[in-house]
Amino acid sequence: KYFEHTLLVIADPIHGCSDLINVHKIPGNFVLVERGDCSFVEKVERCEKAGASGVIVFDNNPDNRSNLVAMIDDDRGVDINIPSLFIVGSDGFHIRRALE
Repeated sequence: KYFEHTLLVIADPIHGCSDLINVHKIPGNFVLVERGDCSFVEKVERCEKAGASGVIVFDNNPDNRSNLVAMIDDDRGVDINIPSLFIVGSDGFHIRRALE
């Protein structure tokens, strides 16, 4: 799939574990969410239901510059149909600041 004119939107709330407040900004775009408070699957599921084209999860430790985390399934049987990826905390916090 080609993502022409796709933006990166910060999830609100940032952890993406409850109903997203900024759903009007999400359809067709990628969503940046912070690790923590719920499973990776739940974060991506909420973003997908809001119309996201993809999700970038960043580590909740801003000092993490190298340790990647496996985004494992939470065994709820949820089908995810959009791409998602994990990035280190230092990169995620820089991207978040740039978007704010």
